[in-house]
Amino acid sequence: MYNCVHMINQKYQNLLTDDAEIKKVVTEILNTGYVALDSFLDDASSEAFHTVASDRNNGWKKGEELKGTALYTLAHSDEFLLLSQRLYDARCEITGEPKVQLLKEKQVVGLPYKDATHNGPNEETAYHFDGAHINYLLPLILPADQSDGSGNLVAFPNMRLKYPSLVSKVIARMLRHSAMFRRWYGETEVVYRTDTMFIIFADITFHGVNPISNGERMVVTINSHW
Repeated sequence: MYNCVHMINQKYQNLLTDDAEIKKVVTEILNTGYVALDSFLDDASSEAFHTVASDRNNGWKKGEELKGTALYTLAHSDEFLLLSQRLYDARCEITGEPKVQLLKEKQVVGLPYKDATHNGPNEETAYHFDGAHINYLLPLILPADQSDGSGNLVAFPNMRLKYPSLVSKVIARMLRHSAMFRRWYGETEVVYRTDTMFIIFADITFHGVNPISNGERMVVTINSHW
């Protein structure tokens, strides 16, 4: 069982107390679709995360299957729940959405894995909205080539804030089924960096991930589900 009082890097501890700093992060997410926080974990926690990722049998494990690992500990820690709550509260203050209390048991951690080297799992992650208040993505293993079109996260930021519900549904359906329409509409390609925490509001940002073209990719996901 991994146990650590503080797992988030000291340079981000101010997000747990400073309202101006948390609002700055949320504003960036609402403006660009995501924020990237490099070296998000402290050194000990980062090492523990990479130890889990080094065992490819952990790929695609989720929730209770990861219990006892550093991944599960972070997702269900008081520290991380506080960060999630502060992010969501700041979002609601900006957008006017009603605030809700996030629950530790609904912080679900997973370890999606793609493998273009040994006929492993490498399916497309279909374009969708998530049923979660906040989504975290922490890459641990990445392909050598992450150039344009190499299976990066593709996002259409904050679509549900831009359009009425019916309009966003129509646009989402067209984006899901037409690569040509996705290019015409304009997409944001998020190029991952190892040990960098990417945070998005995937309930309002339409997104998907294409298969990788080389190497392997393993990314920690933590979703604050409804």
